[in-house]
Amino acid sequence: MTRRFLAASTLLLASILGCGSYGSPDFLGQLAPVTGTVKVNGEPMAGVQVTFVPYQGIRGNKADQSVRLATAVTDEAGKYTLLTPPGGAIDQKELQKYIGILPGKYAATFSCWVLPDGKPWAVADNPQQSPVMMGAVEKLPPQLGNPMTTPHVVDIKSNGNFSMDFELKVK
Repeated sequence: MTRRFLAASTLLLASILGCGSYGSPDFLGQLAPVTGTVKVNGEPMAGVQVTFVPYQGIRGNKADQSVRLATAVTDEAGKYTLLTPPGGAIDQKELQKYIGILPGKYAATFSCWVLPDGKPWAVADNPQQSPVMMGAVEKLPPQLGNPMTTPHVVDIKSNGNFSMDFELKVK
């Protein structure tokens, strides 16, 4: 099941970053593993898209081009593992190389699109189609999915393993 969530994370990231070719990126040795749990109103939530957006570029500061977006999708227990792959398609066998995030300051965003059958869009059979086109509805408040309005800002230091749990309050 974890591979399915890693694959969904990769597809989500590829759709955000766009397509392109890639070789062996030079940032792989700098990635710091980040895992954690997302709970909504005290309960773990599956299918939450967790995205760490570089903070420098969203607060009017000059963007640090060395910091890259990272993403994940939570499993049934609300657990996630961030990935920072380059743009373009990535083979399933290559995913393990991209676990982690580059050191830097990030806005952590969260969204959870749910299909009419109750299944999270991020783990649907065809997540390449937009959630709206599939009839999905966003279950989390919009400010959590926007890097300008999310209250969750994190600072990732180099040389460490990080566990970051998030407790989201939804009315």
